[in-house]
Amino acid sequence: MPEENKVPTAEEIAGAISAMRDSVWVITSEMEKEEVTKEVIDAVGRNVAHLELQMGNEHISGADDDLSDVEEAIEAGKAFIAEHAED
Repeated sequence: MPEENKVPTAEEIAGAISAMRDSVWVITSEMEKEEVTKEVIDAVGRNVAHLELQMGNEHISGADDDLSDVEEAIEAGKAFIAEHAED
């Protein structure tokens, strides 16, 4: 079976969701820093992109897990980037 058609196992989905929650933590932690640098903005951006990519995966977005924290982190991260884009 080609890789792109592979249905992930429950363990793989759980692992992906765990990695997503790591990205939520990174976004939150970076946004709490006193000094907003290009590196902070880049870290937030990378993690927002990761979350958006994963949320586009039907196996993840269709899982039974409550992903509201992920959705909130995406929105907060985007707002943070927009706010600091001119800095």
